Amino acid sequence: MITDKAKESIIAHLKTTYTKMVVGSGGDTTNPSSTVLDIPIDLSAVNLTAYESGNSVEFEGFITGASLVGHNIKEVGIYNAGLTEMLTRIPFENIGPFTSTDSLEINVIMVVE
Repeated sequence: MITDKAKESIIAHLKTTYTKMVVGSGGDTTNPSSTVLDIPIDLSAVNLTAYESGNSVEFEGFITGASLVGHNIKEVGIYNAGLTEMLTRIPFENIGPFTSTDSLEINVIMVVE
């Protein structure tokens, strides 16, 4: 059991430490030791907005189509500010290809129990 105070501390740490999102066109890795996306898209690193709600934190990232032109997206990663530590990597069904007028909003909810 994690105490309520410890949950609050973990959520605060997640909100303040993991502030970047990167998307990629890979998506097949299942190794929990991974430190990067399979195929990250260079221009896709964006700042995250984090919202706290009870025992969870929701990360919200928004990327303009100009950063993704011609790409298909199949994975997202949440990183620390220096892009040196990945919190999570989430593969999903293919989205795209993107045009310059498209945009992408991704929301990831992390629950602390």
